[in-house]
Amino acid sequence: MALRFDFFDEAYYLSSYPDINAGVNTSQGFLSGLQHFERYGRFEGRVLASPYYNEDLYLTKYPDVAAAVQSGVFTSGIQHFTEFGYDERRSADVAIPGSGDVYLRKYPDVAAAVGVGTYKSWYDHFIKAGRFEGRSPTYFNEQDYIILNPDVAEAVRNGSFTSGFDHYVRFGQRENRLAFFSGTGGSDVITSFGESPTQLTGVDYETLASSPFDYRIRSNGRGEIDTLIGSEVRDDFLLGLSTDEVDIFQMNSNPIQLYVGGRAADYAFIRNFAKGVDTIQLVGSIENYAQEAANGNLSIFTRTDRDLVAVVEGITTPLSLESAYPEGGTFQIS
Repeated sequence: MALRFDFFDEAYYLSSYPDINAGVNTSQGFLSGLQHFERYGRFEGRVLASPYYNEDLYLTKYPDVAAAVQSGVFTSGIQHFTEFGYDERRSADVAIPGSGDVYLRKYPDVAAAVGVGTYKSWYDHFIKAGRFEGRSPTYFNEQDYIILNPDVAEAVRNGSFTSGFDHYVRFGQRENRLAFFSGTGGSDVITSFGESPTQLTGVDYETLASSPFDYRIRSNGRGEIDTLIGSEVRDDFLLGLSTDEVDIFQMNSNPIQLYVGGRAADYAFIRNFAKGVDTIQLVGSIENYAQEAANGNLSIFTRTDRDLVAVVEGITTPLSLESAYPEGGTFQIS
């Protein structure tokens, strides 16, 4: 049995377990957190060994491992992962369920490398190479996070973090830093995560400047059916875009409404929407849209030509106007 500790993060482990940190390099302690984890921690259920391992996601993904833990064969999923799972090409989802699928879709070169055996799995690549290359197994928008957080940009440049994503996973999500999640020119499943507010859009865009904030749209949602899944905190679902120097996607002389032109063939399917907390941003005014409930969901259409823009899962009553930005031609409903 070959033990695998490639994913182990010394600083993260010690900060997660102050009792172990206090014992490192003492006469009755350990030489390192890794030494403790290898000898004791993996048997004690110390699962916070890396920001890129999530015990709950691992057990959910692999019911056979969960059953083995339940029956006492293993004390935790992380024990199984270090002893068998890594070499069995199992992967620990990072931040969101299905992160491996996102990673392989975003990076075809990684899929090819895994296919020929250069890496055991997408996770093996991410841990050994991808995270140092600024790659992410989510639709987290690295460029926007770096631009909006110059202190993080500086920390990445000096090597304190491998990327903006690395900072967000470790600290940013708990520092009330806004995170953006954006898609591609195809149909995507985009899941936000974190403990701070987020903004999601299913389309692809390029940020051009930070002050004033400007962007160039690369796709407008036509021909796409994007699934946008919110987090447990406030999420803003951006289905209409404009910009200003204060807040992305607000003021623009030419706002862009997404998911129009294809009737029912392109729209955003919004999941985990909390009415009164989350918002949906559209272009124009609320009078330009019709809202209809059917089959336990709420559909949003353009009123003039019945072009489907969004389906909001689990919502059966119309959303109300939350705020409006007439200078930018956008408004938000909740």
